[in-house]
Formats: sequence, C-alpha cells, structure tokens
Amino acid sequence: MIKNLLFGLLFFFSVNAFSQQTYTVTYNSTSNVTCDIGDTLKFYGTIPGFYGVSIGSSVVIAPHACNTSPYYIGYYVVVSGDNTFGINGTWNGTITVNPGVGLSYTKQQSNKISLFPNPFTSLLKVSSISKAELSVFNITGKSILKQHINEGATELDLSSFAAGVYFIRVGASTYRVIKE
Repeated sequence: MIKNLLFGLLFFFSVNAFSQQTYTVTYNSTSNVTCDIGDTLKFYGTIPGFYGVSIGSSVVIAPHACNTSPYYIGYYVVVSGDNTFGINGTWNGTITVNPGVGLSYTKQQSNKISLFPNPFTSLLKVSSISKAELSVFNITGKSILKQHINEGATELDLSSFAAGVYFIRVGASTYRVIKE
C-alpha cells in the first residue's frame, strides 16, 4: 500500500514538474494563444447559448448549453503543435506551441499522438501514426488499463471509470485527461 502511494506521488510530481499553465479562451475575444504542449485551454462563451469547440478539424468539446455565467464551455489539453481552434465554427483563432518545451515535447511530436475529447464522458479517442503501448493510470499512479494500439484512430471505452483525472502513457509520453 505504501509502495503504491509512493509510486503514485512520484508519478504525479514527475508529470506535474513541467509547470503546466492554464489559458482562458473567450468567444469573440481571444484570437491567438501561445502555449506549451501539456498546457490547458479553458473555453468560455460570452452570452447564454450552445457552444462547442473544434481543434483543427476535430470536435474536442461537443456543442452543449452554457446558460449560467461565466458560460464555461470546457477545456482542452494541448497535445500537438500549431493548430487552429473554432468556437461554434464562427470564432476562430490559432494555437501556437512554443518549440522545444512542455510535457515530453519531442516524443509527442515524433509519435504524433492526439487524445480527444478532453474532457470525455465515456469514449476517449486516441490517434497515433505508429503502433504503441498505451497505459492508463489513476491519480494515485496505479495502472488500471494496458493496451496495444495500432496506427490510426483507436477508441477507448472508459465508461466504467469514475469521474476524475487520469494519466495516459503512450510510449514514453504522458498525457493528462479528465473524465466527467
């Protein structure tokens, strides 16, 4: 038990040692974000309504009602290089990733891994350009799923997992995801 707790703390601190930042992106206001791999973008609307977010051509936050101020849409953990974002397909901007910094930057770039949507409710899509070993860890660092993935898109059914923060290791890179 103590061994697992110590491993979990070590894992947690090693993942968080990269000083990840959170940036606010507001509809009709924010047009460009410069950040690092592993940073979080929090998206907000400006008035009550339905909002959704896409990164590149992928929907990462499905359209849903945001009727209570501050009209929080959701968040996205940056997992790859320069991208465009869109809120409701009408407000667009650019995500510029600083070169050579952030959470396992070089490995993520060589593996070209994408995880979406983040946060997710049951299915998490993993896109990779090569075969890899995937492991899911809970917040204590306990390995709760191991799976080989092929190149292309893989859907993970994580509907049986409790809501919370999980870490996904693909090859040598680690990603933080949230289950709602």
